[in-house]
Amino acid sequence: MAFLQDLSPEGAPERTLPVLQAVDLAFRTAALDGERPLEVEVVPFDTEGSPETAAAIADEVATGEGFVAAIAAPDLSGQAALVDALSGAGVPLISLSGRGSVGAVRPGTWVRLVAPVEDQARALAETVSNLRRAGSGVCLVAAPPDGTTFARTVRRSLPGDLEVTEVEGAGAAAEAGCGVAIWTGDAAGAAELATALAASSPEGPVLAGGPTLLDPVFLEEAGAAAEGAIAVCSCADLSTSLELAAQRFIQDFQSEHGSPPGPYAVEGWDAATLVIAALRAGEPADPDLAAWLATRAEVDGLGGPYPLAAGELAEPGSLVRGFRVRGGRWLEGG
Repeated sequence: MAFLQDLSPEGAPERTLPVLQAVDLAFRTAALDGERPLEVEVVPFDTEGSPETAAAIADEVATGEGFVAAIAAPDLSGQAALVDALSGAGVPLISLSGRGSVGAVRPGTWVRLVAPVEDQARALAETVSNLRRAGSGVCLVAAPPDGTTFARTVRRSLPGDLEVTEVEGAGAAAEAGCGVAIWTGDAAGAAELATALAASSPEGPVLAGGPTLLDPVFLEEAGAAAEGAIAVCSCADLSTSLELAAQRFIQDFQSEHGSPPGPYAVEGWDAATLVIAALRAGEPADPDLAAWLATRAEVDGLGGPYPLAAGELAEPGSLVRGFRVRGGRWLEGG
């Protein structure tokens, strides 16, 4: 099993590690199944943000012996090229990245278990527009890299009757007097912005953003200034679930790694268990995972169900969840 990730952006190794740990935990759990043990080795690859490196990795996975599938980590780019390389060899790519789109490929070689970034951006715009404080104006705070798909979609999706101001930097956002400040950059920048907003006024703007706010760096660096912040993410939080399977996953993960599952860890587990189900359903000597996956109209998992249509979520907006910081921690629904 190949695990494809891009560790070049700042903070990427810390964000991706819980997902890899969840994938590895799922396969090690399958190996301990007394009735149907299944031995699968997880091999991580780093594209280093390079299309050339990604192409070489895809070729190695497609032509090398023993690779039955690949899992794409969150935020991995260039997926269309990766799928093109893997699809011809019948190697499925189970994606946890909302970036990019994929065209026509061999059925069953592309399954995405998260909403595309455009759907997550539209969910953020809708969440912001429903906030009472949005009536006092919305600040779009510029964040590098400028002009991301997420940032552009948020801007286009905000209702026309909202007063929207584009500002540069945390200081300008604190002085603008907006009721809501939208941040589409990284977690460290979000923490800087939250600190500036909290210092400007006890009733400063509500900070709102996307999945990057769920990076532990944000809460660590923002501290009390993070209280009340809002984020949307196509990732599940099982911390309050009463389901036995969810509780077992959290306990096993925390026991193994000393910390609770991070964002997208649930989806990483579900991606791995999907591959496990496909392997167990096929012929042991030559499992055709793509043929089995092509028949799936829905995937059941800890974060699901995930209804599918041509490998994409049939209703992506339904799996975009809202979170809010309460008492120093992110809570789903807030």
